[in-house]
Parts: sequence; structure tokens; C-alpha cells
Amino acid sequence: MHPHQNVSIVLPLYNPGNNWVPSFTENIKDLERRAPKGLRFEYIVVNDGSSNSDICEAFDILKNRFNIVYISYEKNCGKGFALRTGVAAGTAPLTVLTDFDFPYGTQNILDMVAHLMNGYELVIGKRNKEYFINLPLKRRFISRMYMVLSKFSFSLPMYDIQSGIKGFGLDGKKIFLETKINRFLIDTEFVLCATRKKIPLKVLGVSIKKDVQFSNFGIRIIFTEMKSFISLFKLNHALKKATNKKINEQAGMV
Repeated sequence: MHPHQNVSIVLPLYNPGNNWVPSFTENIKDLERRAPKGLRFEYIVVNDGSSNSDICEAFDILKNRFNIVYISYEKNCGKGFALRTGVAAGTAPLTVLTDFDFPYGTQNILDMVAHLMNGYELVIGKRNKEYFINLPLKRRFISRMYMVLSKFSFSLPMYDIQSGIKGFGLDGKKIFLETKINRFLIDTEFVLCATRKKIPLKVLGVSIKKDVQFSNFGIRIIFTEMKSFISLFKLNHALKKATNKKINEQAGMV
């Protein structure tokens, strides 16, 4: 572990539940207790148009206790937009994305950081069986179906690309900021673009905390993600075409 390494933790926030302040505070304290000496964090919280007006006041207080960068805007623009906003604001050479409630705990974040420090440019979380068992039935079905669909549509080296926890270095950051999708499938877009550019990656098994409360997907969200998937399918075709063209050009130069 390199001494004095800085890490940006990007946390999208939208209408948190009750008692979120003590939970958020405990997650940060737990992460910093577990962290090796010399590892420093900045927490970039992006409030994606939450309706609770008390959130800003709470962060005015929290910023006095922790190294927090708080970003807020009125309109809900989607998780993808919030993540790009947070990543762009990060100042550290390493970035980790996770949900605001730290659903994968803190040790998985530290494991991810360790792999990045050991030379991997991108680390992708792979959810275990327990995660899917605890999902609401409809969401479990949608998640499994999407994994199969993405496997055959994009030919990626891993099946689970929507875990919501990922880490990357500066090359990965550049690719992430080039993404376009504003909703949930930004994870797929990012991994798709990163693998096509052949940056070194590591798939890391991650476990979910026992007390995590899962939300369900409405029809409107599913319809929006279907449109995003069509955009990804077109993007994948364009990336393949560009790669084949480059290979043919290089072959012609030999």
C-alpha cells in the first residue's frame, strides 16, 4: 500500500431514508478506522434533486467533521449524471463509486483500492449469490435477464456489470467522463468502453450488508433503461466497427 494515497469516494444521493445522518457518519468512521495508515479519502456527495430541503443543512455540519465535497442541484437528472458530476469534481488519482448507503460495506472499498494500487486501472464489483437471493422477486428477474442479455449483446469478459461499486485510476476516469447515459445503465456503458480500450481490469467479488433495503423498479424506469440499452447496442456496434477499421489499417501498413 503506497503511503499518503488519496481516493475520491463518489456517492450519488437521492431522497435518503430516515436516520440517514448517523448511518452515513458511521459508514465513514468505519471506513477510516479500517483504512491503512496514509490512505486519505475525500467524499464527494452529489445530491441529485432530492426533495428534502434539510439535506443541505445537514451537510453544512458534516463538512466540519469529514473531508466532504457536497454538490446539489434542484432537478433530478439520474444516477449516471450524478456520478459523472461527482467524478469530474474529484481531485484524487483514484476514484471509487458506490451508493450513498454503502450497501457493500467498507472492506470491499478498501479491497478495491488495494487492487488499484497494485496496478489495475479498473476494478469491477461482482455480486455474490446472497445479493440476488435478497432482491425483490421482480428486480431479481430483471437483473438476471439483463445479465444474460448483456452477455450475448456485448461479449464482455464478465456477466455482472451493474453492481454499482467500481474503482478506477486516471485513465478510467477519462473514459468515465466520456460516457453519455444519465440513468442506471451508465455502468454498462462505462465497462463497455473501458474493455474496448483494453485497460487492465480486475473483477472483485463483493458482498452485500445484511441490513440493506432494496427498492423496486417501476414500469417507467424499465422503459427508460430499455431506451438506454438500445443506445448501448448502437454504441457497441460503432466501437466494433472502429476497432476492425484500425486493425485493417494496421494490417495494410505491414
